[in-house]
Amino acid sequence: MSTTAAAPICRFSSSAIPRPSIVTTLQPKSGSAQIRSVTVTTSAATHLIEHIEYTDREGNHTSFDFSGFHKRDTPADLFRFTAPAGVQVVNAQ
Repeated sequence: MSTTAAAPICRFSSSAIPRPSIVTTLQPKSGSAQIRSVTVTTSAATHLIEHIEYTDREGNHTSFDFSGFHKRDTPADLFRFTAPAGVQVVNAQ
């Protein structure tokens, strides 16, 4: 059985940098997109977002640093997801 995947709308790359973080960069395939790239830096240990940076098509750079997170206990039923009809759900455990 063969399946045809939809064409991706962006390129994706991810790399580890010397500190314990993961840097993921997204770039649109279309040259006419409003955003040239988005880079998200997450902590490898906690998976929390540390930094987001993006460049628009005019070359302007915008960045956000995140710190001081306070984790709270949340009830399991706080988040619920129901897949739309016809969507195949894959559980990665």
